[in-house]
Amino acid sequence: MLSGIAKTALTATALAPVALCYAWVAATGGQYSTAYYIIMACLILFFLCNYILGKAKDYVPDEELKIVSAECADGEAIAMLLMYLLPLFTSKFGDLYWGVWVPAMVLIALIVGTGNCFNFNPLLRLQGWHFFKVGTPEGVTYLLLTKKKIKNTTGKITIIPLTEYIMMDSEEKK
Repeated sequence: MLSGIAKTALTATALAPVALCYAWVAATGGQYSTAYYIIMACLILFFLCNYILGKAKDYVPDEELKIVSAECADGEAIAMLLMYLLPLFTSKFGDLYWGVWVPAMVLIALIVGTGNCFNFNPLLRLQGWHFFKVGTPEGVTYLLLTKKKIKNTTGKITIIPLTEYIMMDSEEKK
């Protein structure tokens, strides 16, 4: 399983697509150096996301998981995007109070990263990953990250446990 630091870092990568919006607003406001640094941070987050998933594939052993139910969990991204983007609709980029906004984003990443509520990462979604809530015969629900569409829930799938309740389809190793 991923460490708390890796889980928090993976959660923080969810900020990359939203940060691109902030970079655009900064650039259109003439703040090119700010836009540049935001874009560089986005690239770092993109590579960090891929690095964490790649290391998980290399170092976390595969397990079998029997699922009896599956529900798409991709739709929750819209609400989170609106929360992240709301300041763009209410203020000019230069008027945002970054002394509050940055710590708030860090706090959100830490809460999500240290809890079991990670089901939103638009960066993963843009790379073709899907989020499914899957149920087991024991009545436990997990979050499954996969690039496949789940169309039936018979049989077992091979997964890589990222956290206690978040699994990644191990077929994505290949």
